[in-house]
Amino acid sequence: MSLIGYQDPYATQVAGYNTWKSRGAFVKKGEIGISILAPVTYKTTDEGTGEETKNIRGFRWTSVFDVRQTGGEDIPEIVQKLTGEDAEHISKT
Repeated sequence: MSLIGYQDPYATQVAGYNTWKSRGAFVKKGEIGISILAPVTYKTTDEGTGEETKNIRGFRWTSVFDVRQTGGEDIPEIVQKLTGEDAEHISKT
């Protein structure tokens, strides 16, 4: 089980506070965040080619919130059910 799963086994779509805000949703008052380890990155530029690369310096604790903990605009579904001829090719496990 994942770190998110231990804290909220019913979590399906998680994002940080500002990400929910940018999608037109808000975190409901009094909701407790789910703690995760997020990478801390920094950019370096190759002086010869000018190419930028992102490097991970470490990790920090931060909070995310499940879609159930938000209100506001409806969040679009990420997965759509298949219908028609393609549906029969999916294994049912």
